[in-house]
Amino acid sequence: MTYCYNSAHENPLNQTLPPILIIASMLALVACAEPVERAMDGATIEPSPNCTLTCLVTWTTTEEAFGAVEFGEGELQFRVEGATKGTDHEVLVVGMHTGATYTLQAISTFDDGEEMRSRDLEFVPGELPEPLLTPSLDVYDEARVHDGWTLTNVATGLVRAVMPLILDMNGEVVWYHRHNDDEVGFPDQVAQLLDDYHVLVGPGVPAGEPVVEIDLQGEVYWEGPQQPDDILGDGRMHHVLEKLDNGHYMVIYFRPSGPDIADEVAEIDEDGQTVWSWHTLDHLDPHPHLVHANALHVDLEQDVLYLNSYEEHVTWKIDRSDGAVLWTLGEGGDFAGDQDNTHPWFSQAHGAKVLPDNHFLYYDNGTTDRGFSRVIELAVDESTMEAEIVWEYPGELAEDLWYSFSWGDADRLDNGNTLINTGSGPGSPADQPSRTFEVTPEGEVVWQITWSLDPEKLGAFEAERIPPYCTPLD
Repeated sequence: MTYCYNSAHENPLNQTLPPILIIASMLALVACAEPVERAMDGATIEPSPNCTLTCLVTWTTTEEAFGAVEFGEGELQFRVEGATKGTDHEVLVVGMHTGATYTLQAISTFDDGEEMRSRDLEFVPGELPEPLLTPSLDVYDEARVHDGWTLTNVATGLVRAVMPLILDMNGEVVWYHRHNDDEVGFPDQVAQLLDDYHVLVGPGVPAGEPVVEIDLQGEVYWEGPQQPDDILGDGRMHHVLEKLDNGHYMVIYFRPSGPDIADEVAEIDEDGQTVWSWHTLDHLDPHPHLVHANALHVDLEQDVLYLNSYEEHVTWKIDRSDGAVLWTLGEGGDFAGDQDNTHPWFSQAHGAKVLPDNHFLYYDNGTTDRGFSRVIELAVDESTMEAEIVWEYPGELAEDLWYSFSWGDADRLDNGNTLINTGSGPGSPADQPSRTFEVTPEGEVVWQITWSLDPEKLGAFEAERIPPYCTPLD
């Protein structure tokens, strides 16, 4: 006999029955239970309060599933994956730009492969805080570029509005971050992407504000020290904010001392406490009036630090265990320069990068006497103490000469191309716009954007190519 029970019937399991009948009855109860219908519900859009170009799509499912959102102008063109499996879903949509209307669909994918979709949703991104933040796209060779997005910052003047931005390959802004409504900061407000699509923003944040680690929704995951008012004041961070694999952060502080402005390089923990530091007053003799360190690289395995000085035109290799300077690379340093090059050394360089095989990449600003900027790659031989320029842009391409007195950056991309950001900050020619462009090893420009000169000159301190947050459906 098979029993099906509800609240109106007496349950014979409460009576004394043989074990075999109890098991059979329990199985019958399960068989008679009404199945829960798989469903998704409540797909809604919430505009992001921190970036008018992004939105958060939320919905629920009756069973655990993976969430995603597909979106596009008129038709679905891109997809953003959710982070985890669950029944409550939140997906941040990044990849839209102002001036367009987007159709979105929330998608739930269950363990058995079944997919459920929401009705069509509509989102109209808001306006940019500053309309001139969108540059012009001059060159785009899709077959030869390193595909992705570009994370940069844009500033007007030396102490003016500064804003981290992400642009797609068409030069359209798809994300930005504002510290506050005034947004008066310094152009060395570097933005660095971390592996989980968190962004480090600093050091040139507005006075009184902390350097931060945020997600693309603008939520703050970490706050570092607040910045003093004086651009050269004691404890003012400058040029560098990097996160190490051990979870600590590398920073550089100005440390005024009498007539000199020294630098302190520090490794700080999540609480902002210094766990390691290197002070120029302790290790540079004679000490320069202004060191102006502007780039560093930490090799935790070798326990060494590479530190570049804008004012001294050199890079130091430093032993982190005792602070000793192991060598100095640059004019007047420990290496013989490239005698086959008219200009064997960099000067007032930015963006020094350590490449494999003891190669170093520089955005070589150059002095006003030289009058032009370039990007060079140096091969350094520590056994023979020689340094050779193995790649240069523009090299012999005189028609592409430019000059950046300040700012600028260069990154070697995975496809062998180089991403160059000309900066064009204060001291650069007034009629020279700031550019960010990608060149092949042969020196061919395959992607380029140009920032506006009107009404106020815009420029970017540095830029990096990052993976896109969304992927094309095709």
